[in-house]
Order: sequence, then structure tokens, then C-alpha cells
Amino acid sequence: MSHLTPGPMKPLKPRPLGSWMSQYMRVYMVIIGLMLYACILFIIKAMFYKAHRLDQVDAMVMKTEQMIHKIHSIDIKMAINMEHLDNGFLDY
Repeated sequence: MSHLTPGPMKPLKPRPLGSWMSQYMRVYMVIIGLMLYACILFIIKAMFYKAHRLDQVDAMVMKTEQMIHKIHSIDIKMAINMEHLDNGFLDY
């Protein structure tokens, strides 16, 4: 049975990085890595600009709400003045 047992193992030598790849495979891996890097940068940039646009929209909404409030308060003052005028004419 001793002839079925494995022999002594040789220590494995570390191979240089990428030695198993051909030159074309290395080029493809570099191209894929650069494309992935560009896509990640594009996504981060798009998220930043979307947040910036949302801030601008929020500021415009706040200005619009302030204008509506101002117009509403002016409208109420005009209605009160008209009521005073009506009351004044009723005195005569």
C-alpha cells in the first residue's frame, strides 16, 4: 500500500505576477480596468451634479414660496383697505 501514498511535496515557488497571462490578455485587462475606473468616476460625478441641481431646485422653490407669501399678504392688506374704504363710504 505504500506505493499509493503521495511522495514528498516540493515547496511551490512564487510566480511573478501575471506570468500566466499572455501579452494580449494583459492589454485587455488594463483596458477593462480603465473602463471600469471611468464608469465609476462618471457615476460619482453624475450623483454630485444631481445633488447640486436638487439644491438649486430647492432654492427656487423657497423663493417661489416667499413670493407667494408676499403676494398673499399684500392681497390681504388690499382687501382690508378696500373694506375700510367701503366702511368709509357707508358713513355718508
